[in-house]
Parts: sequence; structure tokens; C-alpha cells
Amino acid sequence: MEIRHWVSNMLSQVTRKNIIAILIIFGVAFLFFSSVIFSNDTFGYGDLHRYFYPLRFYAASCIKEGILPLWNPYLFSGYPCLSALQLGIFYPVSILVYALPFHLGFNLYIVSHFLLSGIFMYLLMREWKTGFTASLISALSYAFGGYMLSVVDMLTTLSAAAWTPLIFLFYTRALFAHTFRYTILTGITLGIAFLGGEPSVWYMVSMTLGLYSIYSLPRQRRAIRTFILAFLISIAFFLPQLLPLLEIIFHSTRSNGMELSHVISFSLKPFEIFNLICPFFTGNYVDKNHFWFGQSWLESIYLGILPFLFAMFAIFTRGTRFWSLMLLLFLLIALGDSISGRGSTSGSSIYGFLYQYLPGFNLIRYPVKFFSIAAFSLSILAGFGYESMNRHRKRFGRFIVAFMLCYFAAYLSCWLFSPKFIPWIAANWHTTTPIDRLTIWYNATLASAGIVLLVMFIGVIAMFLRWKGMIQTWVFSLVIIGIIISDLFLAGEKINPVFDSGLYSHTSNAAAFLKQDPSCFRIYMEPETEKYYRIIRGGNLDDALKSVQDALVANTTLFYNLFDTWGYESINLNDYSKVIDLINQFGAYNLLDMLNVKYILSCFQVRNPEFKHAYNDGKINIYANPSCLPRAFWVPECMIIKDRAMILKKLMDIDPRQVVILEVGADLCVCPDNREVGDSRKQSVGAGLCVCPEINNMQHLSDPDNRLEARPTYKEQDVRIIKYQPNTVLIRASTTRDGFLFLGDTYYPGWCARVDGIKTRIYRANYAFRAIHLEAGIHSIEFRYMPNSLIVGCWASLIAILLCMASGWYLARKSNYMQSDK
Repeated sequence: MEIRHWVSNMLSQVTRKNIIAILIIFGVAFLFFSSVIFSNDTFGYGDLHRYFYPLRFYAASCIKEGILPLWNPYLFSGYPCLSALQLGIFYPVSILVYALPFHLGFNLYIVSHFLLSGIFMYLLMREWKTGFTASLISALSYAFGGYMLSVVDMLTTLSAAAWTPLIFLFYTRALFAHTFRYTILTGITLGIAFLGGEPSVWYMVSMTLGLYSIYSLPRQRRAIRTFILAFLISIAFFLPQLLPLLEIIFHSTRSNGMELSHVISFSLKPFEIFNLICPFFTGNYVDKNHFWFGQSWLESIYLGILPFLFAMFAIFTRGTRFWSLMLLLFLLIALGDSISGRGSTSGSSIYGFLYQYLPGFNLIRYPVKFFSIAAFSLSILAGFGYESMNRHRKRFGRFIVAFMLCYFAAYLSCWLFSPKFIPWIAANWHTTTPIDRLTIWYNATLASAGIVLLVMFIGVIAMFLRWKGMIQTWVFSLVIIGIIISDLFLAGEKINPVFDSGLYSHTSNAAAFLKQDPSCFRIYMEPETEKYYRIIRGGNLDDALKSVQDALVANTTLFYNLFDTWGYESINLNDYSKVIDLINQFGAYNLLDMLNVKYILSCFQVRNPEFKHAYNDGKINIYANPSCLPRAFWVPECMIIKDRAMILKKLMDIDPRQVVILEVGADLCVCPDNREVGDSRKQSVGAGLCVCPEINNMQHLSDPDNRLEARPTYKEQDVRIIKYQPNTVLIRASTTRDGFLFLGDTYYPGWCARVDGIKTRIYRANYAFRAIHLEAGIHSIEFRYMPNSLIVGCWASLIAILLCMASGWYLARKSNYMQSDK
């Protein structure tokens, strides 16, 4: 009965108006994205090209081969890619990417979130009893406003933010329908938002739900309990993703949080608020006419001039206090320390306060992200404002006419006095922008403001005709909706440039050269080159993206199955980063041998006689490293050092062919005479250093001439990689002496090793890599990755879901029983 009632309730909402609204949302989506739906074009601006597209491409390739992409061996010498959230493996909508042809699935994945956000927002406003037109205004301004369009290149933010309206829809029903079913649905949708890949959106939505619960307390005493239950259900739902995420954070450069100076970067600047009434007031990064010192993370915050005016009018009407407060609160959070007046690291702002006292807040970068709830609140207020306009026509008429006249006066002044304003701006805003580019920006802003004025004028004319009874209500609604769609399209259609997806399948000359080498090797990009390509370079987007791919910049190597020592990720492993810093900052090039680096890439000349110039296509130089070591090799001796800082120092001196540095827990050291040395024969030298008696002279270890004398080399032992897959490495080793098998892949929890089918310990070797003890003989070694954090998370989530189902069944039975008694 309960399920039948729920289904009938859902079907009752499928009215003609609702169907029309959904069709309009679909039509607007086709208007914005027809170029990627009906052609071979795709998105590629910002982080899409070198971050989300290659990572999702890698994950899709694995899944289509029947492999769960837990580990990515192609970046960072091995990386736990599932843990970092960006692949969205457990996110339901990802089925589009992983089941369809990748290009088609990737485009549909992006477009589908605009459809979801629009439909969900429309249904939410209808739930709150607003009319057809008001609900559609909220839906259009949220789904196709500047915020959502700007986060296409931040795919995880787009994925998570699309679910915000549905979360509040279910939560509203949970509060007022008094059924546990909607509490469960609130938790599930909140969990889905987390699985979308952006924890900060989940965090801010949870904050808003909590504040909404407190605000509802006078009317709903169950509000806090409902919120806590929904919050816990959401956590239980995404535990399989949460526990691996917490694990990688613990082992990352963010383990102790981030400095406020880093977290506070990309704050919304106060003058950027003018973008709400004039799109691209501070310029457009896509058109390269950006100006001033604003942030570049969020391209636009413009939600349409009419929705903005409706929202401002709603602030001063009854029943909108909560969303007005949320608009103000999250706008202040998005501003970061921009308005504190004490510098960017003072912590005197609301963001600084939350950074210090709210758990987990110090892990979230970029305050501008929090404009998500401000945009959500503005869209809600726009719908309420439209409803209020119909009740207070004269007051709204005076408001919009006064605003338009002020806007026109400012526009006219800027147009008439532009020869004086441009030099004044250059002199007083301390900008380094050349006058010619400043003039381009100024003229573009005036043109944008002119369009806004025209939109307002047409809107005022339509309102006047409706209020005089000269046009019918449905015609007026159609005109207002058409004006808003046109306004949003003119302001937003340039935010996400597209290009031919064939570029992704384009094989660069450098990649073709490297693929000629059949051996197993890694590449290393010289740090100055990596910095050089952080900036988009090229006459247009196609040229810029092609240059990045031709240079094999981090992550683009995934298209060619090339192994890279570095990559582009949001969370970097702490230990591995420190090893790479030894190379980048201190020139410890001996570590390149250990990392299996056979080729060094640079767009500059590398002055190192050990590297041989092998290739140059005018865009990138490739140097060969003749002393490159295999990915896996045998090492005769070990050195045990407990002090991790000392390990980093020793790494710059040791020969990885002869000595592997282990930490605590090794049961034996292997000496050159092949004798096992237990604790009684180990000698302590310095701070936590334990070495074999034959190698206890520190100076001797650093002497390259004596170091190799009369000792077995790795070449005398046969170590071959038989199988090298994302989660599995199979090695066959034939050794004549006891020693250690060193694998130049990142050490990380979740890897287990078996020698001839018997589980053996994996030691953290040379600070950030893997090694196992290997006795003399012929052995089959298997490394397999299956993190306990994932297993525990899956079981815990399953138990929690079963408990929720049992609780729901029990409460439904109890409700039916009480009704039957009556």
C-alpha cells in the first residue's frame, strides 16, 4: 500500500504544465549544447582537457576491459585513483561515460546535469507552491546561469551541484510529510552528490540543511533529528568512497590541513559582484579580455538580469528570510578574506573563522566555490520574487524602473566619458594591463551592459502591457521566459568553447617516437617545462590544446599508455612528492634511474652530459637516460633507517642498484657474503641507522668506485615483469643469492604481495616505493591492489542500507497497523 500510494502521488504530479516545463528545459539544453550533441565537437576548456577527460578516458578503458580502476600506474609512478574521487566510479550518472562510446558518453554526462539541475529546481519550487512561470524562472536561472555554466570545466562540482534542489525537495517532504521514506531519500541524494566527486559541495549543502533545520525548529520539532538521520544515511551511503578518500588524505600533502594563505586563494573579489548585473564586468578569460585582479576559477556569476531583479524584490517580501540570509552568508564566505581589510591570511573573515573552528573546513580550497549556495538561493528568490511581483505590481514597477534609470545613467556616463575613464582605471587600479587591451575590455563591457539594458526595457514593456490587460497571462509568461532564455544564452554561450574531439585521438610526434620503444619505461618532464605549460598557449583553443598534447604534458600521456613520473591531481601523495622534490629542486638525478625514467622531456635545453639528445620536433626535446634501471630489479643489500628525514638525505647519495633503504620492521639484512644478519649483528650508526657490518662506513657507501667493487649487480639476476595491469603486477625472478626485489612503484596501503603463492611483507623502500625480501631461487611474485578501506566501506555501507530498509519497512508496518486500528 505504501509503495502504491507513493507511485500514485508521483504520477499525480505529471500534469500538462509540468510536462511543458520539462520540455522547455530540454529545449534550452539543446540550444546551449547543440554543437556537442549533434556534431563531433566536445568540451575542452580549463581542467577538462588535461584533467577530467584523460582520467575518465582511462577509467572507461579499464572498465570496458573488465578491470575496476582502483589504481592508475601511468601517473605519479602509481596512484590510488579511486580514492581521489575524480573518476566517479560509484556515481550513478557515470554509467553514461563508462557504458557508451567515450566521446558520446562524456558529452551526454555533462549535458545531463543541466537537465537534472533544471528539472530538480522546477520540482522543488512547485513543491513550495510557486506557479508554473515562477518555478521555471528559478529552474532556468539556476541550471543555465553563470555558476553552473562556469563549472563545466570543474566536472565534479557540476555533478554535485546538480543534486542540490532534489536534496531540498526530499528534505522538505521529510519535514512536513513526517515519513521516514523521505529522510532516507534525502540521505541518498545527499550521498549521490558526494559521489559526484566534490566534497565541498556536499559540505556546503549539509551546512545549509543544518541551518534550515535550526530555522524550522519553531514549526518542526523533528527538524534536527531528521537532519541528523539524513546526514548519517548520506555518510553510510558513500562509505565505500569516503574511507578510501580519508586514507589518501592521511597520506597526502593535505594530511595536516592547508595553510589559510593557500586555502583562501581564488576568493571572489568585491568588484566581481557587479557581474550579477553585467555579465563579464571583469572580463572574459575565454575571449582573453579579462581584466583586474579577480579570481579565474569561476568564469561567471550572472543569472540573468530579470531573475536578479525578481530576487532582489523578494528579499523585501515576507517568507523569504531564510534564503535571503543564505544568499548573504554564502556570498560573504565566497568573498573569503577579500573584505577583511587585513590581508589574505588574517583569518578575520567569516571564511577564516570557519577555517579555524569548523572540522574539515581547512581541507577545502577556494572560497569562490561557496557561491554555489548563493546562486541556488538567488534562483529560489527569483521564483518567489516573480510571485510577489504579481501581488505587488505598483511597488515592483517603481523598483524596476528606478533600477533601470540608474543603470542607464551609469551606462551613459561610462559611454560619454570613456576617453577619461580608461586612463583613470589604468592609473588607480594598479593594473599592468596594456591600454589597448584595457580598451577592448571596456568596450566589451559597455556592449554587455547595453544588452542588459535592452533586456530590461523589453521586460518592462511586457509588464506594462500585461498590467494594462493588453496581453493575456500565458503570453506574458511566454515573453518573460523567452527574454530570460535569450539573456542567459547571450551571456553564457561563450563560457564553454568546444573543439573537434578528434584532437584527443591525435597522436603527437613525440608520443609516436616514444611508442617505438617496446621496453617498460617512464618519462620525466623537466619542471620548468611543466610550469611553462600551466598557461594556455596558442592563438586559439584548438592550437593551445594541441600544443599541450604535442608536448605530452601531465595526464595527456594517458591517451598513449605512457608511464609518467608526475601527473595533474587535486591530492598529491606526500612521500612521493618529497622524492620528486629531491629531483626538481636539488638535482638528484640518480633517482631518475631508480624511477625507471628512460626519457626526459623539456622544451628547453637540458645541460646534463649524462642525458643524450634523442628527439626534437620544434615543440619538445626528448633526452635519453642511458643509466635507466628496470621497473623491477634485484638489490643485494639493505640499509635500515628509522629517521625519515635522514632517508631523504641518503637517497641523494646511494646507488639504488646496490642498496635499498628500508624503515622499521625488517627481520634481516642481507650482506654481501650472503649471510643472514639478525638483530645481534646489526650495528647502530647515527640517528636510527642500522646497516650490515660490511657497509657501516657512511663514506664508503657514497664512494661510487668502491661501492660496486666485488659485489653482485642487478644484471646478474633475472627479474622480468610478466604482467603489468592497473591493480596487478606479476614478476618472475631467478636469483643466485638472497636479496631484495625493488619495484619502482609507489608504496601505498592496500597492496599485498605473494611469493610463490605465499603472502609476504611489502616494505616501504627508498622512502616511497616497494620492496620484498627474496631468497635465492626461481620465484613467481604477484603484487595485487585491493584496499581494506574499500572493502570495509562496502560492508559497512551494505549493513547501513539494510538497516535503513528494515527501519523503513518497520515504520511502514507500524503506520498501517495504527491506521487499521482507527
